[in-house]
Amino acid sequence: MCGEIPEMPDLSGAIQVNFGAQRSLYQHWPDDELHVDEQARIAWFLRYNGAWRRLVAEQLRLVPRRVPLTEERAQLVAELRAEYASDDAPA
Repeated sequence: MCGEIPEMPDLSGAIQVNFGAQRSLYQHWPDDELHVDEQARIAWFLRYNGAWRRLVAEQLRLVPRRVPLTEERAQLVAELRAEYASDDAPA
């Protein structure tokens, strides 16, 4: 399932999840993002699409994709949180 691509994502109940994306020193584009709304059972993946940068407004440079938060996806999110929890801790 590819997921639905809405015009604008509703991230009001979602929490961003670190999934280990590392920005390169030479990277001039925004990082992809994963947001999870556990109450609504929705996962959002926001992916940068440089080909669109001239075609859409600045606020749409990240293309949102919405997928249901299945039990399998919820388990993967839990594993990501466990794997990258130390990256979120203040230094």
